[in-house]
Amino acid sequence: MRERLEAAGDVFIGHEKILKKHWAPVEEKRSALQAALALADGEDVVAVGRSSGGLAAVSVAASGGRLLAVVVLGYPFQPPKAAPDPTRVAHLLALRTPTLIVQGASDCYGTPDDARRHNLSPCVRIEGVACNHEMNLTERAWDGVAKLVFDFLDNVSREWPRSARVPDQ
Repeated sequence: MRERLEAAGDVFIGHEKILKKHWAPVEEKRSALQAALALADGEDVVAVGRSSGGLAAVSVAASGGRLLAVVVLGYPFQPPKAAPDPTRVAHLLALRTPTLIVQGASDCYGTPDDARRHNLSPCVRIEGVACNHEMNLTERAWDGVAKLVFDFLDNVSREWPRSARVPDQ
């Protein structure tokens, strides 16, 4: 996905570059995104995250982070083979930031149908793709995901005026 975003002229800065490591706990990813937003100087920022990175991005958006939109690839709705954890979805219920969640049809953290069972904010859109949580897709399938993302972002300003999605500070 990174290559497709960069090919479109978008700037992509991953948590690996900010944190100088490949893996980080959700709270570190959240802090890194908040720090990056502080440096954005009013520029429109779309946060793109996979799994726990998506959880961090949605959490920042829900707490008033100045994000134009959030795109999540494989949201961790619930721990695999464990009881549902309400804290993973609580911030999705009243989210005011346009959010696209691309979820694998056989994702062990929750399928698109599982996701739709939650009372999610109208700002959250769920799109299913034929994969698991690892998002192992063919190049053609990634092209389809990229189209979903670009179409979503093209429609953000028309569907959700900025005044309706930025929480009062």
